[in-house]
Amino acid sequence: MGPSKLPLRLSDDQVFKLRSAQIPDQVLENLRVFRLTHQWTLDEETEFRLVCDVCNLWHSAGHSDLATLVFFAKAAFDTQGKILKAPDIDKAILHTDISLVRENIQRLVNLHMEERGTP
Repeated sequence: MGPSKLPLRLSDDQVFKLRSAQIPDQVLENLRVFRLTHQWTLDEETEFRLVCDVCNLWHSAGHSDLATLVFFAKAAFDTQGKILKAPDIDKAILHTDISLVRENIQRLVNLHMEERGTP
């Protein structure tokens, strides 16, 4: 059987799923640009799982802004994932004002650092 002469056509839903599946890798690549020699966690699988958790929270809050998603993921790595377990994380990222969301994320990171005794 020879190659099909028809072009590959994807539904809108299939295109959306393909794009969504690429986001965790894209976020990880952006994070690596921040710190070329820094290993975020002990292994790549843990990194990927943490980024997927961040992406899921981010998208469930109705956001699509990639720059702030990367900021959120960096915060998750900087806190070893603890920011994702903060009782008010859902409320912190639920706002439609992205600058307020960033402030809320930074506030949670600062609280975590204070608890750890890290400046």
